[in-house]
Amino acid sequence: MTEVIIPLEYLPGRLIFLSYCTVYMLSRNYLSMVNHCEWCKGEIRDKRTKLCSGCRLLSPGFIGTDISPFLSYRRNIDTNQILAPARGLSDGQRIKHLTQEVDLRIPIPPILRSKRKGGLNSINYDPNDWKKMKDYWDRFGSIRRGNYFFPDGSFLTVNNNGVFHINGQQLTGNLPILDIAEWLSNPLRSESIRFWDELILLLDCTMTKLPIAYRNEEDWAIWVDENSWRGIDYPWKTARTFPPPTSRIPPFLQYIYEKNKSKYFDGEKLTINKSIPEVIRDNFEDLELKSYGVIGKNWAKIFKINNHSTEYRKKTVPILIVSDYRFKLFVIKDRKPATFYVGNDPRDWRVLLTWALLPHGTSGSELIQGLLMNWERKEETWHPSKRQLVSARLLHDEITKLGGNSSLSPLEYDESTPGLFVKGESGFSYVISPTSEMKLKVDALPSASEIHNANSVGIDLCIDPIILDDIPFGDVAVSYLMALHNDLTSRKYIFTLDIFMKSVEQNDKKLEDEDYWETVEELYEVLLEEIHAGFPFEDDERLEAEIEQFEREQLAISIHEEYEYEQEMERRMEEERERLEEQLAADYDEFCRNIALQGDGEFE
Repeated sequence: MTEVIIPLEYLPGRLIFLSYCTVYMLSRNYLSMVNHCEWCKGEIRDKRTKLCSGCRLLSPGFIGTDISPFLSYRRNIDTNQILAPARGLSDGQRIKHLTQEVDLRIPIPPILRSKRKGGLNSINYDPNDWKKMKDYWDRFGSIRRGNYFFPDGSFLTVNNNGVFHINGQQLTGNLPILDIAEWLSNPLRSESIRFWDELILLLDCTMTKLPIAYRNEEDWAIWVDENSWRGIDYPWKTARTFPPPTSRIPPFLQYIYEKNKSKYFDGEKLTINKSIPEVIRDNFEDLELKSYGVIGKNWAKIFKINNHSTEYRKKTVPILIVSDYRFKLFVIKDRKPATFYVGNDPRDWRVLLTWALLPHGTSGSELIQGLLMNWERKEETWHPSKRQLVSARLLHDEITKLGGNSSLSPLEYDESTPGLFVKGESGFSYVISPTSEMKLKVDALPSASEIHNANSVGIDLCIDPIILDDIPFGDVAVSYLMALHNDLTSRKYIFTLDIFMKSVEQNDKKLEDEDYWETVEELYEVLLEEIHAGFPFEDDERLEAEIEQFEREQLAISIHEEYEYEQEMERRMEEERERLEEQLAADYDEFCRNIALQGDGEFE
């Protein structure tokens, strides 16, 4: 292709303004041969990424999950190839295209298939009952109490407290019940589902109830984090005891639990004497039942693999949601969370449910996840709040100041967790990574060459900052970054860092020795145990009192020092934030003046 250059004076007046803007942006961006982070707008030398390492690190705290999978080139390409033919059509047409024209070669399992045409409905099924439920909602804004029979004879109960039951089994209430009521109000539309009780239970396990839109947009991250699920229910195949789950169970595994938990009730049917993972594993053979089809087969494969911990680290965001008792999609619109109404056709639902019930990484699951940031527009990235972005830019600038002691190139801590590298004055390297609790984790490493192995060789320093006020997550990350870089000074305020340094100092081996790092880790654990171990003179009340007094005094001193340190850090960050905002405002004013001058006042 031959490049054609057209002098600006030959362009129409409206285009002159656009051309001057283009020239300005070219001079600022393209000609400098740098990329810019999509969030903080800071410079990135790595052309392969949309976000800098700082913003990637902050993404779990900003949006509730690591954004990396949603920046996947392959996932976004595949999703948009599927969605592209229906863009510009009506909402209903887009849903029909997705569920009825897209062929992922994933057959609907028998449990979700339609009833044979001409099959008789149960004598208990009354379309007027479902119409009454819809009319009651329109009039009073609540769900009408009572028993409602499905075409197959199963029944839904809504008690006086608004709690749902299917055939007597209590549900969480994640049901698009108004859509169902509209559908079943017409008896001619009752053949779309064969087993209504199974559909209801699967919906209840899969759907996520969406609260009223948050006034504080930062609260969306909490909702995403709390309602996302891991790649598997438990990180190991077996264990002596299965502790209660710390996160949401994958929907299909939750369904298996709900189907079998009644076997494990105590005599009074009040409590279950086994944990959720135990119930699931006791009924592992159910996964391969013919009725579950491709869903059960894929989950059986997951359980047969050896590396359960890898699967557990994977995270799936809720996309199929219930809002005002309607079936909707959780998507990004105008760079912020939004919802999209799916409609009330169970034939569409069973396709979406089939995809969503598959394990993480399968084609159906990938397409459902891809809808989040591609449904409204191609690759529409979720943007954090303004104050979060300011704090992200602050982190970016601090990383830049460190030069070779940190990096703006994203680092993968593990399969689903971003990391940030920082080198301390001591010469040791650290990797900062987010946790599921929206906190930060620090791993100490013997050298920078091991940063990509931080998950396996790193020593967890267990550093918890004292956060006195509600401050943006980026500011917290800045405090970690500065403290770790200045580790020789920070050890005075961070006792686990001090213990790590002592472990290094007490090690008589050399860095080149094969067992050097193992020795450091052993010493670190020993010193920690000594601190946490009980004092041998527990029967000496006077001595115990003196020890308690001493500990209180030391704690007071430590808190005072840490408070002063935090205040100083906060003051410095506030100064940097004000400087940044002033600089951005000055750059914008300069830009406007240049445009106005070059366009002879036409811009104004």
